[in-house]
Amino acid sequence: MPSLVWTGNNADVIIICNIDQGTGEIKLVSVFRDTYLSVSDNGLYNKINQAYFLGGPEQAVEALNRNLDLQIDDFATFNWKAVRSIFWAEWMWS
Repeated sequence: MPSLVWTGNNADVIIICNIDQGTGEIKLVSVFRDTYLSVSDNGLYNKINQAYFLGGPEQAVEALNRNLDLQIDDFATFNWKAVRSIFWAEWMWS
């Protein structure tokens, strides 16, 4: 079931991270949010950002896995508006 908190929002940045548990090596790859691919099981093609908009991070991860032959099994999201409001509140109270 999609994360209703994030559904209906666009992703500004999508980064795939691979961590080698043996060596501790970290690799990061940025996916352009305008990358055009199949964003749903019904064959709808659109930007990866649309997959995030329609079904949240779960649908975006499913689309990346299906189109790029990946096995992403976990994800993290970050809300810049929440960060802005924290700094704004801190500035208002200082």
